[in-house]
Amino acid sequence: FFNDADARVMTQTADGLVLKKTARVLQYGINRVGVFQAVNLPGDTPPGLAVQSFVRKGEVSLAVGENGLIIRNVTGQMPAIAESGVTADLTGICAFTGGYLACSDEGDLIFSADTETWQSWPTFGKKPLRAIAANEDGLYVAVGADGAVITGQNGPGTFIRTGASADLADIAYGGLTFVAAGSGGTILISRTGLIWQTVSLSPKINWRAAD
Repeated sequence: FFNDADARVMTQTADGLVLKKTARVLQYGINRVGVFQAVNLPGDTPPGLAVQSFVRKGEVSLAVGENGLIIRNVTGQMPAIAESGVTADLTGICAFTGGYLACSDEGDLIFSADTETWQSWPTFGKKPLRAIAANEDGLYVAVGADGAVITGQNGPGTFIRTGASADLADIAYGGLTFVAAGSGGTILISRTGLIWQTVSLSPKINWRAAD
């Protein structure tokens, strides 16, 4: 609406507003974050539990955290608690076409198609997991301590040996590629979740997040 509009920049003087300069709007865009407000959590939310990760898909928003905490509809009018079926701290969550996947610091993988009913998927070896990402087709990768990488598609996952022993803190998916990042300058990339390539950067950097 404002593109190509004429603009007048005014300045305040003792005599009132005075024209300082004229201009033309080349491109207009809103780039301000709105006012933050506290979420009204449901009354049955256990007190004192930390939230570890968020995800949003369309109008659906989820938060996960300590002791298996899952809060549905976080950004809506009526947030609700979902029963995760696990007691470990949920550390990561992601969304894809078929539903939602979350991981825990005790190596759990849990899946839900509707955010209400969650089921566990076997991981065949409990290692602490920190983050999880998936593509639209349900191919997912979860990463964690000591170079742990689990991959699967729409079902139970398998541990993958990447040759990395660093603690992996986060993973993201985009541009048809998974990118995992962790301590000791470790960055791993993969298109399939099975074969991983190491990106060599400074070992002094401990990566904490990827997007």
